[in-house]
Parts: sequence; structure tokens; C-alpha cells
Amino acid sequence: MVIIEITNVEEILSAKIGSFAAKIVQALADDEAKVEEVLIKELLANFQERGIKANLFSVTGLDMLGNGKLEVNVNVRSANMMS
Repeated sequence: MVIIEITNVEEILSAKIGSFAAKIVQALADDEAKVEEVLIKELLANFQERGIKANLFSVTGLDMLGNGKLEVNVNVRSANMMS
């Protein structure tokens, strides 16, 4: 299992749509979910090209505590099943 924590959501949005628009989007929507959605689409396409079957989930409730520790209270936001 692989866990990827995106730590620069605001920077990604600012670079893609500009800092002013990013602030508006941030006030109106869940930025993390939007970035995860784009990342999952790109990963799915990449995996399909390589013949990799995987299940990708966007979840809430995971917190990286540092020192290799993970706090888990998972709610599945979306699931993309390839297998």
C-alpha cells in the first residue's frame, strides 16, 4: 500500500489558476479534493498505459503525525477500481 500526502495544495492551485483565483476557490471549495481528483486521473491513465491494475481512493480522516506515524479515521471520498 502506498500513501501519498499532498503538502502544497495551495501552491499548486496558485500556479495553475493564479493566487487571487486560488483564494476564491479555497474559500468556496475543498482544494485538497480537487487536487486529488486531478492526480488520480493522471495516475489512472499512467497505470493503464503500463498495464497496472490498482484501486485508487480519495479519503478524508488520515493525518500524518510525523516520525512515520499515521492517525487513521477514514472516510472514502471517491473510489476508482481498476481490478
